[in-house]
Amino acid sequence: MDAIRRKDDLPTAVTDAAVIVECAPVQDARSSISRQRLLDDALREPAVHHSPLNPTRRTPLEVLGLIFEFCVDVDLSQTPTPEFAKLCRAQPFLLASVCITWRRAALACPRVWSNIDFDISKVNMHGVASQCNYFSNVFSRAGRSTVNLRFACRRRVLDHDTPLMKLLLVELQRCDTLVISIERMENHHATLSVFLADFPKLRYLHLDVSALDLAVDRTRLFPHTPLLRSIAGRFIFEGTKLCLPNLVSASLDFANAAGACAVLQSARSIQNLNLHIRGKHPENELLTPRKYPSVKTLAIRYHHHSSAPIVDLARYSRFTGLNRLDLCGGRVGTLARMTFLSLAAVHMGSSLTRLCLEIGEDSAHVLELLFSSLSLCPKMTHLTFTAHFGRLDICRLCEYLATPSATGTWPCPNLEELDLVECVFNSSRDPAFIVSFIGRRMAAALDEKVVPSSRPKPLLRVLPPTTASAELRADILALLSARTLDELCM
Repeated sequence: MDAIRRKDDLPTAVTDAAVIVECAPVQDARSSISRQRLLDDALREPAVHHSPLNPTRRTPLEVLGLIFEFCVDVDLSQTPTPEFAKLCRAQPFLLASVCITWRRAALACPRVWSNIDFDISKVNMHGVASQCNYFSNVFSRAGRSTVNLRFACRRRVLDHDTPLMKLLLVELQRCDTLVISIERMENHHATLSVFLADFPKLRYLHLDVSALDLAVDRTRLFPHTPLLRSIAGRFIFEGTKLCLPNLVSASLDFANAAGACAVLQSARSIQNLNLHIRGKHPENELLTPRKYPSVKTLAIRYHHHSSAPIVDLARYSRFTGLNRLDLCGGRVGTLARMTFLSLAAVHMGSSLTRLCLEIGEDSAHVLELLFSSLSLCPKMTHLTFTAHFGRLDICRLCEYLATPSATGTWPCPNLEELDLVECVFNSSRDPAFIVSFIGRRMAAALDEKVVPSSRPKPLLRVLPPTTASAELRADILALLSARTLDELCM
């Protein structure tokens, strides 16, 4: 029986063997395709980023901390509002409350907690404890990093404020930026201790002090500020003896000559000075004229009829290395500002290259002072005017700049740019004087019959008023392009 069964299975075995032989090429082709596909997938796999983590969790804590620093970066010197106070105090806590990762990032970056609004103006007796806990928490989270602090007290410091003041005085040495905003500083006022503290790390100081008691010894204020780079705000600096060896910039509101000189004498490396001079003229001030060659940029805002306060600044402060001067203040005070310019040009005219003037008064005397000042500025390259010119005024100005003196010297021989964008003319025919001035100046600059040392430099830019017509702009452009065409022909 077994032999019979083996005979019956023989055709089936032969058939299966034939099928296997016939399918072998197909299997080989399929295997090669599979191997090629696996190889292609292996080559593409490194180019595809696979991560098992959420994008938020993939961001390193250090990177999140840097992003948070930009989120909480606020200007503490801005005018305080309820929205500002809420934003400044709540923002770090809001960032830290989003999720566990953000909380870790916020706590790992001390700079996130370094902007502190220390305002005790509305703190009452029942809120002292909670405020102490809040400020202690913020200072501790700031770690050892420097802090940006705004201290505000628009009322008299009371007895229940003592814990807050003690906490503040301990942390003042960490200040990188300090904004002080108080109503009045008196001799026995608790806020005076802030002005008598040492600030070894302070770089930016902004003061907003409405009144200063005469009994306060101003020579003791801010005794140690070796790294201070910038000082700004409203404060009475007369009589102070500050320590400002590295001060670079100062912006003083409602200052006078005595206060400005006090800052200048304490900061021999100052480069930028911005003054808003008040109209009050101090009496019996004993000042010695001094030179301040380090000042490169001076901006003065003055809008009072009396010229005594601003003239005192020119008399006692000699800016022998000044490069740029801005004088503004509206119609009132134009004559006083021009008087300052005529006196100060004696010392700073040899180095002055940029002058920005706001002229709001039509007066022949104002133009005479301007012309006498410009005659002392041989290096002047840029002139900017903000004025309402009458026809006679613009005519005289253009005639002065387009005519050499009796000795053959040109006014402002290095002048390259004249900016009249903010100017207004009384008549539509007044701009014709500008075209005439440009043509005469360019003709003299390109006149080869005159030695180069006696010729003015060619004008590069003349910016007409915003109300100028398209025809005037085209005429100016054509005259200024003549220099380029002549150079190409040469």
